[in-house]
Formats: sequence, structure tokens, C-alpha cells
Amino acid sequence: MKPHISNLLSLAACGLLLVFSACKSDDDSIPQPSGAQETLISNKEKPSWQDPADQDMPVSMTAIIRVNLSISYPQQMAAISESSAGGQIPGPNDLVAAFSGETCLGVAQYIDGLYFLYIANPPKEANQAIDIRYYSATLKNIFVAKKAFTFIADECKGSVSAPLEPSFLKID
Repeated sequence: MKPHISNLLSLAACGLLLVFSACKSDDDSIPQPSGAQETLISNKEKPSWQDPADQDMPVSMTAIIRVNLSISYPQQMAAISESSAGGQIPGPNDLVAAFSGETCLGVAQYIDGLYFLYIANPPKEANQAIDIRYYSATLKNIFVAKKAFTFIADECKGSVSAPLEPSFLKID
């Protein structure tokens, strides 16, 4: 994915200093948690979420997100973490994206454990609800943030030192 000039300017406007680091790859062989717990593991294919064209959506905002499924699923994530699973949750092969309905408004870049999300929005639809979706390559499942937030032009939600940590629901 090629970074857009506006993405870089938006991130710079938030005063971010990014350090890139290597991340280990995800392992597809995760045992399912035992018992009657809700399983988070599925076999969904990686979605083909894509950034919109900049010329179509000139207004933007930025969100800095940390995915922590333990907030939403403490017992299940503990069971998965204690298993012989080798994949990271979250990991560099995961996806985080912003949506309005079924329209993708931006796909995040994974950097050092955080997702940097540039959200584009057409001006005629300002102040609309934005949903955050997360695809875990390790769990092969899609999750949606429990709470949407309102699009506000030029706003930066979260920071490197205090990122947004939404609580997620599994999409069935």
C-alpha cells in the first residue's frame, strides 16, 4: 500500500514520532479454547478493505488505535494466550479500517503495536458515525468496535502515548 501525502501530513499534524520495528509473523495453527466459552477463532478470509481515492474525499481525520481484545474477551483471550499459539494478537498481518455503513473510509497502517488510521470523508457527510473494524489474521475473524465515533474534520483521536482502545464485538 502506497502512503498518501495527505496521510503523512495528517500524522505529522498529530505530532507523531514513529519508530519502525520488525514483527514476527502470525501462526495459523491456534487451538480453539476449551469449554463452553464463545470461540473467537473462525476461518474468515482476509477482507479486501482499501483506502478510498483522495480526490473523492478531501476532508479527513486521524485515529491512533491499540487493539486489545482482552478488554472485550478476557477469558477467551487468556485461553488463547496460554495455548501453544505462536501468532501475535494483534499483528502486522491484521487489518483495522474505518467504515460508514459498508463504505470503507480508510485502512490503518500497523506500526510498532499501534494502528495509524487516516479517515477520509466527503464534506457532504460530515458528522457521521464512524465504525472501526478489526480483522485478526491469527484468529481469522472480524470484530467491530462496540462504540462508533463521530467524524470531525481535522481531528486526531488518540495519541502514541494514549491511543484509543476500543472494546470489540465479534461479527457473526
